[in-house]
Amino acid sequence: MNAANSEAQNQQSSPILPFRLPSLGARPESEKTIFLIVIALAIYSVVRNLMQAAVRPLWFDEILTLVVSRQPNLTAIWNALKAGVDGNPPLFYLIERVASGFSSNEMFAFRLVSALAFACTFICLYIFVQKRSGARVAFICAVLIFVTPLNNKYSLEARPYSLLVACLGLALVCYQRLPAARWTVGLLLSLSFAESLHYYAVLACFPFFLAEIVQVFSTSRIRYWVWLSLFSSLIPALISAPLLVNLRHAYADHIWARPELMLIPMSYGGYFRLNALWGLAIAVISFLVVIAAWGRGRTQLELTGGRESAPASEHALVLGFLALPVVDVFAARVAHGGAADRYYLPAILGIAIVFSYVLSKITPAGFQLIAALILVAVAFQEADVVRAVLRNPHGTDSRAPVLSLLSDAIARNDLPLVLSNAGGYVELSHVAPQSLNQRMVTLVDPPNAVVYAGTDTVDRLVIELKSYVPMQVYDFKPFAAAHPVFLLYSDGTGFDWWPNRLIHDGAQVELVAKQGGGTLYRVALNRDAAAIH
Repeated sequence: MNAANSEAQNQQSSPILPFRLPSLGARPESEKTIFLIVIALAIYSVVRNLMQAAVRPLWFDEILTLVVSRQPNLTAIWNALKAGVDGNPPLFYLIERVASGFSSNEMFAFRLVSALAFACTFICLYIFVQKRSGARVAFICAVLIFVTPLNNKYSLEARPYSLLVACLGLALVCYQRLPAARWTVGLLLSLSFAESLHYYAVLACFPFFLAEIVQVFSTSRIRYWVWLSLFSSLIPALISAPLLVNLRHAYADHIWARPELMLIPMSYGGYFRLNALWGLAIAVISFLVVIAAWGRGRTQLELTGGRESAPASEHALVLGFLALPVVDVFAARVAHGGAADRYYLPAILGIAIVFSYVLSKITPAGFQLIAALILVAVAFQEADVVRAVLRNPHGTDSRAPVLSLLSDAIARNDLPLVLSNAGGYVELSHVAPQSLNQRMVTLVDPPNAVVYAGTDTVDRLVIELKSYVPMQVYDFKPFAAAHPVFLLYSDGTGFDWWPNRLIHDGAQVELVAKQGGGTLYRVALNRDAAAIH
């Protein structure tokens, strides 16, 4: 079938849908129109995400970003990371330091880079898929990431994950256009940049090494400059390796996020708000689709309109991205490191590309149906977001009820106010008025945190953090000796373990009030039991 016949078939009325989507085919003017729509959506995503980011309070990890980024120079940043205040390479904090100068609103400024990075990822994914599948398929696959955590969560966070995915998206575009010199340099720079943002980027570069190995075996030709670029991109990881070693020594024994095998299907499912069973199905089907296309020797990304088919190395590249949760979890288990689904976000790019394999081969009616479902889902999601922003442009601070409860508590008595969750204390102290901050404290006891919460990560982080931020953080024993009676606020989260510890020690714990999802207690210590414990 030639391109003209294909275009005519795409314009036929769908027997499934009572309407037709706009027919934007392979014609140059159509592709130009779609690309303009992509740019418009990218700009919209930046505006939308920054409007949300500007009113959303910083959470614990973002406060770590802020603290390290505000160190006076690179040496101070390096020393803070060496002490274990946070767990990313220095370049990320230098970028955030620059971004923080664009606005006095720290929530806006420190999240600016992540919002821009999502827009970059969106455009890069479109460009990558468009080369093999055409504009229509590329547009639908790129729009798909709007319903993933890349857009709904990490484009709103002052953390490196969104920027890391953007770098890898750019690396995809560069690799697809090798061995041209400028794209080889682009591959080097994008991967080096990724390696400078997060330690797990070393594993995220695995798909490119896999693809180039397949390239060697399938063509019997070694692209020396490409290999030089790949290995040179590892230099930033080697430079920051001492920081990673320090992190491992400080936190690996009782890390908060353990690399359980169940995390693999949970990650695949979580990317689309589905459970682990659906995640397993997504992973298995995606792998089978790519393997089947590879086995046939012709890519599912190839259009009948004469577009260049993908080489075997590109199939391997997609498989590598799909396999990232599997590779990273097993690597973390071997290295006794931490694991969380956000570390494997680049796998979303692999899933979106696999989706283009399918869309390129289904009937026009099937394409119309699937495209309509995705566009409607995105439209409803974005309508809810825009409606919420317009109704409450200043946002709703979920911590306001808690701050109100705690402020009322210190006004009624002169007892010390202990926040059970040390991480929650850091978040509240960052926004609390001075009068409340003078009375709020948190307690740390890493050995007992392991006993009651299974991890001492937060306790150890807060201990290091107090050297850089004025906070009232105390070891339990001297605090208990000086204050046998105090107020305790418990938020009920996984890191909130002090109520269980105090009850075990025989303390008298009395309910005072409940508000904002938390509980306020009055605690009277049993000195004898505490001493024995």
